[in-house]
Amino acid sequence: WPLRRSAATCHHAMLGARGPRLDPAQRRRRRSLGSLPLRTVAVTSCFCSHVGPSAATSRPRSESSLTATPGPLWRRRAQRWRPPAVPSSKMPSRNFALMDYSQQATRLFDNMRGPASLIVGALVPLGYFAGPKLQKEDTPSITRAKRAHFLLATASICCELLAIIWSTVSVNKLTETVSEPTHGVMQLLHRDYELAWVACNVNFLMGLLGFACTMITFSHINFGAARWVVTCMVSSALIQMLSVVNFGVAQGDGLEGGLRFGNGNILSLFLHYLRLLLGHAAMGPRLLSVCSLALALISVVLILRLLCRSTCSKEKP
Repeated sequence: WPLRRSAATCHHAMLGARGPRLDPAQRRRRRSLGSLPLRTVAVTSCFCSHVGPSAATSRPRSESSLTATPGPLWRRRAQRWRPPAVPSSKMPSRNFALMDYSQQATRLFDNMRGPASLIVGALVPLGYFAGPKLQKEDTPSITRAKRAHFLLATASICCELLAIIWSTVSVNKLTETVSEPTHGVMQLLHRDYELAWVACNVNFLMGLLGFACTMITFSHINFGAARWVVTCMVSSALIQMLSVVNFGVAQGDGLEGGLRFGNGNILSLFLHYLRLLLGHAAMGPRLLSVCSLALALISVVLILRLLCRSTCSKEKP
């Protein structure tokens, strides 16, 4: 009979019904357990009424179970216990399986090739078809803006074309060849396609930044006083893009002491690309790579001479 009565009492308490009359000690104990869920309170009350309060309180309870939770009663009843959060320093490292990650690497290169093609499609009409033409009556400042617009558009198109060709050749090689198993896609890229992946990223970013700068030069040529509004808006987007890229470069593969291309910022990524490109041109008879670097250096010198030219007098286009 006592067991049947205790079971009935627990059942009524779980359903929210009024249980039997309690003495003052039991009522105080129930009030102290008000932060616990209803099922826990019912079982604890039945246990205390049959085995005594000394046996029920012989095992120490955690402080979290006695802490009152603010809010209405339905919220306290709906609360569920959650395990404590594990600090990030004690989280186990990710152990990737040893397998072929060629498909994942292919998707990464495809992610760069598609947007680069779209940017080239937008730069050609903006920089050439609808681009401003040099006129004899242009002021020196307008002449400089038009020249900068053409130079930025040309450099951006070349960078995006390089990103497209690097990604396309890398996708073909990933499909044609059999890669040795690695513990992750980052390890595969770092081992076999470091130059291709870094070159694809750097050229895509340079083309994207140049595309944004062409909007600034186009506004300085055609928009009059509104050019400063466009300049501020595009500059804000440029700075935010640089911040996002710096965060991505610093994060790397997401593991502490893991693989990273660069030292945490976009400038180190560019320097790493130049170092890899020079090393690639110096290894073996790569005449075309040497000629490409030489022509790029000549173009930089010509641009610097053009920028340093005196603009005191009105120049002819």
